Amino acid sequence: MYMEDLLIIPKGTKSIIQMAYTGYDHLRKVVIPDSVTSIGGAAFAGCTSLQSINIPKGVTKIEEWTFNYCSSLHSIEIPDGVTEIGYLAFTGCLSLQSVILPDSLTIIRASAFSGCTSLKSIVIPSSVTRIEELVFSYCTSLQRIFIPDSVTFIGRDVFKGCTALQGIETPKGIISIEDLYKRNLRDEE
Repeated sequence: MYMEDLLIIPKGTKSIIQMAYTGYDHLRKVVIPDSVTSIGGAAFAGCTSLQSINIPKGVTKIEEWTFNYCSSLHSIEIPDGVTEIGYLAFTGCLSLQSVILPDSLTIIRASAFSGCTSLKSIVIPSSVTRIEELVFSYCTSLQRIFIPDSVTFIGRDVFKGCTALQGIETPKGIISIEDLYKRNLRDEE
């Protein structure tokens, strides 16, 4: 069902194809049934008025560019079962303040949350092992982040342009961005 600012995906739908609703800038709310197990890359990219969307429990990956530049999206809860957040998945979501990541998540791909200028804090679950380059770059309101010991790889410039970031919380205490980069440089040698 499609109305001016509301999209209700029909029950029984299994997947939303790549770029299905790209640029539908008048959409404010999308309701996706639990039958959906796949949301294609860039499916909702550029939906600049989108404020609310649910991701069904059967989805296991947030594909690249899926919610890229959904600049009115305020919060997102990624359901348990999702193991990967793709490249540029939430880049440019300027209003995004709250992100809840599942305990099933293992990889956050490059630039996934880059430019989310309203994001203030985020907790990385202990299931995550890899945070690729530029993931939180230019999140200018980001003040706090918790990174668990399970993370064995942190890419370059993960916090580039994060001017409000005061420190990175780890199970061993708070470390500075400089110490994080020194650790990464040692690990690359």
